[in-house]
Amino acid sequence: MDDILMTLRDAVGGRDVTLSLTSAGREIFDRISYDWLAGVLRAMDVAYPEQSFDLVLRADTREPMESGSYISPGLPGDTFTKEGGLGMVTVAGNPAMARVARRVSVPSLSLWAGDTAFAFVDGRHGLRRRIGQAYGQVYDRAPLSLDRFKQYRNNRKPWLKDTASRGADLLERVGPTAPSDPTRPPTAWFALHWLEPGGAEAWAFESAELARDAGLEVVITVDRAAPQRDLARALSITPHVYLGANVFVGEDWSRFGRMVLDRHRVVAIHIHHSAMAYQALPRLRHLVPDLVAIDSTHIAEHRTGGFVRQSLEHSDLLDVHHVISPTLRDTYVLEAGIPAERVAYRPLTGLRGQADERAPRATRTDARQPLRVGFLGRLAPQKRPFLFLELVRRLSKAAPGRFTFVMQGSGPLEQFVARQLGRTGLAGVIERRPWGPPSEFFDAIDVLAITSDNEGLTLTALEADSHGVLVLSADVGSQVTVVVPDLLAPREPVAFLRRASAMLTRLAADPALAPRLLDEQREIHDRLREVEPARDYFSSLFAALREDNQ
Repeated sequence: MDDILMTLRDAVGGRDVTLSLTSAGREIFDRISYDWLAGVLRAMDVAYPEQSFDLVLRADTREPMESGSYISPGLPGDTFTKEGGLGMVTVAGNPAMARVARRVSVPSLSLWAGDTAFAFVDGRHGLRRRIGQAYGQVYDRAPLSLDRFKQYRNNRKPWLKDTASRGADLLERVGPTAPSDPTRPPTAWFALHWLEPGGAEAWAFESAELARDAGLEVVITVDRAAPQRDLARALSITPHVYLGANVFVGEDWSRFGRMVLDRHRVVAIHIHHSAMAYQALPRLRHLVPDLVAIDSTHIAEHRTGGFVRQSLEHSDLLDVHHVISPTLRDTYVLEAGIPAERVAYRPLTGLRGQADERAPRATRTDARQPLRVGFLGRLAPQKRPFLFLELVRRLSKAAPGRFTFVMQGSGPLEQFVARQLGRTGLAGVIERRPWGPPSEFFDAIDVLAITSDNEGLTLTALEADSHGVLVLSADVGSQVTVVVPDLLAPREPVAFLRRASAMLTRLAADPALAPRLLDEQREIHDRLREVEPARDYFSSLFAALREDNQ
């Protein structure tokens, strides 16, 4: 316990910390690490550097997780006893100042392991909860029908017309600026959605590593309550990782953003799908006029625009929009009217997990050998794992023994996938794998199937090509940039299944077809690699920031 307390005290600058845990609380933190709790305390210490604060630790058993909430200082009461209480933390501060008290949302062991139900509508009580339960039942029993309706609704982009009228104006500073302390290291603030596995997060981590390697201090924040399973990777980049999302209430974010600027000499902010950071931009620009503000966007959500909409609405407060695909570049420049010089199209080629040189590939030479088909990704609604399961069912029924299937990944739909495997009798047909080295997965397949409802330009497609694996994909986002036309299938689920089944059947029957398509795939990937990669662009940008702020 001495080591644990030292970790927690270090997180709050040496202040006295008192920790009490139930046996369940000990079991959880022994699994997820006390660094997780330290990340929460670190965020509270930044927001409230002088005040005492009391935290009640509560186990959350479902995704999406709840954010923090208010409690009465010194009177945790029902917050602890009736809501999965795991323990309490007290951090000492100035006794003359008002105490602050919050409830912390901690992942239960089942949630950490991905064994809990996913809530399709985020509502714990009342009508929203009942709607969510009904939606989940339909998704479980008739996902294909539900998705057909969803795709019908997705065929419009009403959000794009609204961004011009809702956008922010550029701030022009008048008046004195407080000089920054030149003795503190220049800092790049990386504002992330969460610390969970995913393509956007993979790029966020790599960009933070580039800033660190350029000599900048790095700060990482998250604004979505989640298990934060990739905390260890964040901490391998910087000790300044703040898990405010699992503890803060609304008013805390404003204080926190202001105090980050007091604690660190922030010269740049790089936004990776962070709603909090977009909302903070006007104030950050006011307090740090020379701040370099950049965002990276990957995907425009069908009906709402998602983070692309937020990016466009705050465009005048951003210096550079980094986009990962030609489709997004056209959305910004041609459809939204953003000046081309402020839009940097730089693909995510050459990232970790992508081989520098393509691996030699042993191809099938005999049609009697089964064609190996795989799914790789987070088991989440956007990835449509049910569509892969239905594809497997149709292929294995129509041509038993002609295919083998591997499904690697985990996520909130883990239970759904397990039920579907049992209900359809596919448990013995599909080899299920948890997260593991991508190279081992790609060695086990011939074709990667991407069934997503929406994507930007998938990292898994780039990784597949570097390992000599064909990619079959739904025609979403900018997948046309990395997938050969013969292997693009419509987004609508029934049409996707019809097209994908036909192409995989052809590939299984004709071993000579795969090498021809792979050569074509490599040609379009070579064209993509002719564009300056994001790694090179941001390495130069961060090096220049470091030099300018010596």
